[in-house]
Amino acid sequence: MIDVNPQAAEASLCSSRLNKVDVNVLNCDLLTCLRKFKVDVGIFNPPYLPFEEYTTWLHYSWSGGKTGNNVLIKFLQSLRAGRYYFLASSLGDLDELMTFLSKSGFAFRSKTKVIGFEELVAFEGVDDKSSTGGT
Repeated sequence: MIDVNPQAAEASLCSSRLNKVDVNVLNCDLLTCLRKFKVDVGIFNPPYLPFEEYTTWLHYSWSGGKTGNNVLIKFLQSLRAGRYYFLASSLGDLDELMTFLSKSGFAFRSKTKVIGFEELVAFEGVDDKSSTGGT
């Protein structure tokens, strides 16, 4: 588990210990603390609300940048994985995200669920460029 917020990273570590679950917890910005390598699966529940002011650690938990996709796109650009799972919101710029995915060689499917005043879109994707075989 990786989180930019040191308090969130510490809370995850404490929770995993209380529940006797072995989890590696890193406090860093996305994948900047890791060497480049390929993983089988990348899972990300990104901050996806369109807002760009970061004055407290709490803002990092929900602000996805100006369009709501900035953090997610940065993550997808930095991770090499065969399969991806991530969320996006209708409150962000879904057209921008779909354009990025199609131009970047990601094959994906999605499911949408309306929750209150927004639609949450869950994506399952395969990176055609890094795929090693069938799906």
